[in-house]
Amino acid sequence: MNDEMTTNTLWRVIPEVENSGILTNMSPEDIKLQQAQFEVITSQASYLRSLNVLVDHFMKDSKMMDPSILSNPNRRIIFSNVERVHEVEQRFLRELENHFWNELKLSRVCNLIAKFCKEDFDVYERYIQNQVYQERKLNDLQKNDAVFTQHLNRLEASPACNRLSLMSFLLLPFQRACRLPLLVEAIVNAADYTQDKHLLKQAKHTLGQIRKLVKKCNECAKKMQQTEQIAELARIFEYPSHVKMFALVSQSRYLVKKGEAQITFNNDSKKGSKVYKLWLFLFNDVILIARKKNSMLPSGGPPFEVIDWAKRSLMYVNEMAYSENTIFLVLLENQSHKKSGKRVELSIHIPSQNEHSRWLQALIPPTEGDGGEKIYEEWDCPQLICIKPYQAVQPDEMSIDVGDVVKVTKKTSDGWSFGERLGDGESGWIPQNYCDEIEDEHVRARNMKHQYKAIISHQ
Repeated sequence: MNDEMTTNTLWRVIPEVENSGILTNMSPEDIKLQQAQFEVITSQASYLRSLNVLVDHFMKDSKMMDPSILSNPNRRIIFSNVERVHEVEQRFLRELENHFWNELKLSRVCNLIAKFCKEDFDVYERYIQNQVYQERKLNDLQKNDAVFTQHLNRLEASPACNRLSLMSFLLLPFQRACRLPLLVEAIVNAADYTQDKHLLKQAKHTLGQIRKLVKKCNECAKKMQQTEQIAELARIFEYPSHVKMFALVSQSRYLVKKGEAQITFNNDSKKGSKVYKLWLFLFNDVILIARKKNSMLPSGGPPFEVIDWAKRSLMYVNEMAYSENTIFLVLLENQSHKKSGKRVELSIHIPSQNEHSRWLQALIPPTEGDGGEKIYEEWDCPQLICIKPYQAVQPDEMSIDVGDVVKVTKKTSDGWSFGERLGDGESGWIPQNYCDEIEDEHVRARNMKHQYKAIISHQ
């Protein structure tokens, strides 16, 4: 693709297109469909030019290839499989360009995307999966390795990269993977206004394929983050002699929710009705109850002492018992040697109504609301649109960005909503004051229609 062509280049003004005569019998809708497909090519060319900078300017710099400056293990972490990504993207652009220059009128862009999704784009999975370590390693080297930082600063100050940081280039594959569904969705929307039903069908199929790829990439990244988080959490616990140690680190384990609560041990006469401030760490297959150690004491070591734990399969929430903002939890078989294998009954008091609702949902998904909580029927869910970004803090929360539309299935009286983002189906708790409610019925209907199309395209 000519370097003079940018993402703003119009398909219809390219001299070869103008001189071919194909515009004569094309409707404005047909031209818009061509432009939507052409933007895949121009954006791919722009992306590849930036990827060339990452490979040629940064990765293949003589100093960056010197093991005494950047060791081979660190090099593999930072640059991952970017050479393989680069090779795939070069072939993808070549095939797109060949299609354009051979035919001018585009008809197989979606076919080519679907082909690469099936055969080659799995390179994104490994790259995005590695990004957790990539960013941390780069930050660590910049902080602790003066020689590496000196040479990196030299490269980042160069006009060859427009004086942009290495990290901004390392993020390119992830950004491209996220943009592809938007480009294909634009083709679907444009094809919907034309008579080209075959292309519309192919575009919908391709949209489903590319969304599956992005979802898989996100799941890989999330799994790596979860494994990393589990490894970090394992280091904060210590086990007294009377509590059986639990091997926490596992690739299949992830944190569901954690937090402090007021806990009463109901069936312990020695403890009576005394209330303890303890921490709950709920994982997908186990729950740990821990005491936070006094940070003022000079004992050192991990900050939490596990006082008991139980597998999720041996845990029961007694929904028949009721007290305001209290959860009655039964450990059917505990792991404290003092009472190993015994049943332990806990009253967990959580003052915040939202936190109580979230803990109850984490422990056992609710089917109906009570108190100040509102649960909506599937057909009557309100929608929120994000007006300022929110970064998730708890594992059960969801990060949202400006413009994200969320279908709300539950609201609590203290300003939180649980819902599903229409764009990718991710769900979680979000603060209501970061959003506006969509009241226009036509806007809601349009968003629901787009979601339905996305569901159909996955089938």
